[in-house]
Amino acid sequence: MDLTTQIKTPKNKPRLIVFDINDTLFTQEFSTKKGFHFVILPNIEKILNHIKNVLKIPIAIASMGHNTNRRKELLKSNNLWQYFDDESLIIIHGGKKTKHFKTLVEN
Repeated sequence: MDLTTQIKTPKNKPRLIVFDINDTLFTQEFSTKKGFHFVILPNIEKILNHIKNVLKIPIAIASMGHNTNRRKELLKSNNLWQYFDDESLIIIHGGKKTKHFKTLVEN
């Protein structure tokens, strides 16, 4: 079933939709071959595409992480980078979510 058909245009369209990375775009798994690694969640690319290109709502990331470049590369290597209009909408650093959202508001 295509989940994007269930996403309706909201009456009061938000100006921005913000995702975390862990457990919203990716889940972290462990295997003896790869150790800890991220796995993209099902349908995420379709959902992001629908939000950006059909609903016309910008998308952002607010995620706590100490390896910003690795997480950005994770977005790029899984073909998700294209759904973010501007790198300033991708906030990945240590600290509290309130700090992430403050940075997004300032950008």
